[in-house]
Amino acid sequence: MSASPSAPKVRKRIRKDAVTRRSEIVKSAYQLLAAEGYAAFSLRQVAARCEIRLATVQHHFKDKATLLEELVDFAVADIMTNFKRFSGLPDVAPAERLRHLLTQILLGNNTRKTAGFFVELWAMAHRDRSAARSLERSQMHGIDIISSLIADARPEVSPRRARELGTVLMAAADGLMLSMGYGKKLGSALGKDPVAIVVDRLMELALLSK
Repeated sequence: MSASPSAPKVRKRIRKDAVTRRSEIVKSAYQLLAAEGYAAFSLRQVAARCEIRLATVQHHFKDKATLLEELVDFAVADIMTNFKRFSGLPDVAPAERLRHLLTQILLGNNTRKTAGFFVELWAMAHRDRSAARSLERSQMHGIDIISSLIADARPEVSPRRARELGTVLMAAADGLMLSMGYGKKLGSALGKDPVAIVVDRLMELALLSK
């Protein structure tokens, strides 16, 4: 007598608390955009990467715009956490806080995951308004912080001038990802420590320009 065919295996659904599931979705979405590019980025593809239902992703993020907002926050979280920790140390002058922040941004530019994510976000922002808004929000936040540090380091300059300098530094830090970020060779022309050299030049602009 032949054995009866075994019942098909059914994958057991694992229930996770909302915070854990949301974090899992954000990390998977970040990896998807960085690795596969904006053309492959959708809530359906995020669900597939997480191996969960599309409805579960939509429960936590009603649309792609909402998810993109949180992705940008996730992307800069390490830099900001490190910066806040450094800024909280005693006797750290505003200029040193500025140098530290610029260094962290440029070091982040040289990592595959950060460069991959932001380059794809920029490409998406060229055609997708929600991506553009998320990118602009991140940039404005960076300008706010940098301008504030310049104002603290240079009390003689006007708030408007500090804002101008902060905007230029933020634009420079972003743009350097395309020429000196991960996988780019231009930085080698500057010597053994291109990040330190570029930060020195940015600091001169921030602190010495009239």
